[in-house]
Amino acid sequence: MKKLLLLSIAMLLFCSPTIIASEDSREKVIIIDNDNNPILIERSLLPTIEASIDYDMQHIEFIFNKSVGDVNIAIVNDMGQAAGGATCNTSVESVKCISIPTDAGSYTIVISGNDYEGEGHYSIMGDSSEF
Repeated sequence: MKKLLLLSIAMLLFCSPTIIASEDSREKVIIIDNDNNPILIERSLLPTIEASIDYDMQHIEFIFNKSVGDVNIAIVNDMGQAAGGATCNTSVESVKCISIPTDAGSYTIVISGNDYEGEGHYSIMGDSSEF
């Protein structure tokens, strides 16, 4: 019964493609969703990729809990224009930081490579001091 409860909680936390944030924090966790790739069915409680925004440091930190080879990380604004990005060899780099755009709007993070495809979403409200 405990395993079922823990599994249910983990599914709610890791399977929803939304932003989780505490009110007193200037950091937000972005859930990277890879539902469009059924080959990558995880048996771990940790997601393949974790991402969090640190608004004070103005960057997104990506943590690769599993090596997925070379990936391209793209940040796309709500107009479909590239707003930032990087490439990463996850076999060598398990952590990657990218500067975030400071313009207000909704952004999509697209992570793609030969062995992985996923995306996450976040928003910036008002000017760069209001997140």
